[in-house]
Order: sequence, then C-alpha cells, then structure tokens
Amino acid sequence: MFKKNEKSEETTWLSLSDMMTVLMVLFMILAIFIALNATKTLSKVIGVVDSFIENENKLCQKLKDELYIKFSKADLKISCEPIRITFINEKYKFEHDKHDLNPDFQRTLRKFFPIYLEIIKNWNYVNLEGKTIDLSSMIDEVRIEGHTDSAGAQSSVNSKYMYNMGLSQRRSREVLNFVFKLETLRSNNQWMRDTLTANGLSFSRRLNTNAEPYDYKDPDQLEDKKASRRIEIKLRTKARELIKELREAY
Repeated sequence: MFKKNEKSEETTWLSLSDMMTVLMVLFMILAIFIALNATKTLSKVIGVVDSFIENENKLCQKLKDELYIKFSKADLKISCEPIRITFINEKYKFEHDKHDLNPDFQRTLRKFFPIYLEIIKNWNYVNLEGKTIDLSSMIDEVRIEGHTDSAGAQSSVNSKYMYNMGLSQRRSREVLNFVFKLETLRSNNQWMRDTLTANGLSFSRRLNTNAEPYDYKDPDQLEDKKASRRIEIKLRTKARELIKELREAY
C-alpha cells in the first residue's frame, strides 16, 4: 500500500516536471517568435528609410547632372543630405548692407529656377513591379535662405545679429519675389505658394576663407565676409513624418 502511494507521488511529480518543461519550451518559442517578428518589422522600417534616403540621393545626383550642364561648379555648389544649393560665384554676392539683386544674379535666377523646380516637381522612382511612384508629395519645403556677414555698427553683438537678421530676411524675400514674377513659372504659382519660403539666418552660418562654415572658436580661421553674403536653396523633405508613420504602422 505504501509502495503504491510512493509510486503515485513519483508519477505526479514527473507530470509536473514535464509540464514545467513544456511551459518553458512554449515560452522560449514565444520569445523567439516575438524576436523574429520584431526583427522583420525593424527590417521593413530600415528598408523603407534606406529606400527613401537612396531616392533623395538620386534626386540630388539628377540636380547635379542637369544643373551642371547650364552652370559651372564655380557658379553653384550642390550638396546632398540635405540637398542644398549655394550660389558661390562672386558675381552673385550682395554688397555690404544691401539686398538688391544685381543683373548677373537675376540672369542666373531666371535660368536656374525653371530647371530646379521642374526636376524636384517630377521626383519619382520605378519600383520592382515597374510602377512609377510619385515622391514629389514628400517635399515639405523649398527654403530660400539669406545670409550676411558679421559686420555692423550696432552697440552689442545681439543688436548686430538682430539687424543682420532683418537684412538676411530682405535678401531671401527679394529672391522669392523675383521668382514669383517670372513668366516661365506662372503655371507653378500655386505649388510655389505651398512650398517656397524665404528665411533669414543673419550671420549664424557665415563662411571662412576656405568656403567652409566659420568656427568662431578656432582662432586660426578668418571670416570671408563677401562669401558669407549669399543665397542658398535648401530642400526639406517629410522624412520625419515618414518615420512617424512607420512607427505607428509597425
């Protein structure tokens, strides 16, 4: 009788042990399943973001290919990530404390903007299925940025900065106003109103004598005042919105 009870207890113990083993295996399978799905989701997100960045770079390359036919590299500097075009020719620079567009710069803007807008408005790519995907809707803003040097007779650096903020804003608005008056772009006016903006940055992005961003902490650098008095065109995309949508979707 006692032996029978001992056998029963042993059988019960073995059953509980087997149950715990099964549960552990199930938890392990569940953990692996979750990890695999998380990896797949991450791969999807990374894939979409990488594809978007790749297409941005292709757009930038197309701008280089098309614009460098009409302009030389002494006229324009085209940078990617983000896509930024700087008018570097000395003929396109503003005079000290002025915001007027000289005739040389006007001729360049008249030729530049129709080409530039045509390219970015037709931004697309062909997917693996051969379908053309429009990416122009991912353009958030085309920023016309005005810049100044750090010159000024104001009593403090802050006062000088604020004065130059107004000057840089007038420079960018002068370009924007000129672009809207171009007859060749009249059919694009609605799109331009939705997309083009004028922004003044004062002397916060001035250049050194090597045409690189000026670092005031470096005593060996010198500010290039004339080069700093410039216009840049920066393309902003909806990359942040895309990432947010991916996060919510996955």
